[in-house]
Amino acid sequence: MDGLGRHIRSCAELSPGDRIEAWRGDRPLYRGRVLAVVPELDMFWIRDSRTGTRQLLDLDQLRVLRCPLRVLPSPPDRDPGPTAA
Repeated sequence: MDGLGRHIRSCAELSPGDRIEAWRGDRPLYRGRVLAVVPELDMFWIRDSRTGTRQLLDLDQLRVLRCPLRVLPSPPDRDPGPTAA
């Protein structure tokens, strides 16, 4: 455990929209938002924030941590419109 309760041990702990980072050893491989969960296989899809690609991740192969909200930028919810000058 990482001491902060962020370590994901089962896909049952994940939901679409969750933000995660996946590590192999001491190296971060992926960071992104969960798109879908396949609990029968303990696997899940993310949208990698670095590349924009979908990645299928396996909890048996990676150490997965829940990201603090400030780590990943959020896309804008709406067009802010013209800025006032």
